[in-house]
Amino acid sequence: MGRFGAALNSNPETLMGLSGLGDLTLTCTSEASRNYTVGKRLGKGTAKTKIIDNRISIAEGVHTAPAVITRANSLGVEMPICSAVKTILHDNGDLDITISNVLSRPFRLETQTR
Repeated sequence: MGRFGAALNSNPETLMGLSGLGDLTLTCTSEASRNYTVGKRLGKGTAKTKIIDNRISIAEGVHTAPAVITRANSLGVEMPICSAVKTILHDNGDLDITISNVLSRPFRLETQTR
């Protein structure tokens, strides 16, 4: 997220504030998060179409993941977690294999270059 923001010349403080890190934390940890509930149901084995077709509200991550990856790729920014979300939700990627691929990436510094 930081590299993506830096490539777009965003203010780093925005990403570290409530609208950035705060929203990310909520999205990753709260049953109140639409994205979290979609991911949790996917993790339990519910089919994507069943989850999406039966939702009253929109889980924006489902729809924005492809656009974020397209933009990140055009900027030369690698976003492995967003890519995994896109793979699972839009490319019929296997959940276990996709997660394993992300977790098996080599360790390296998470630098923010412009």
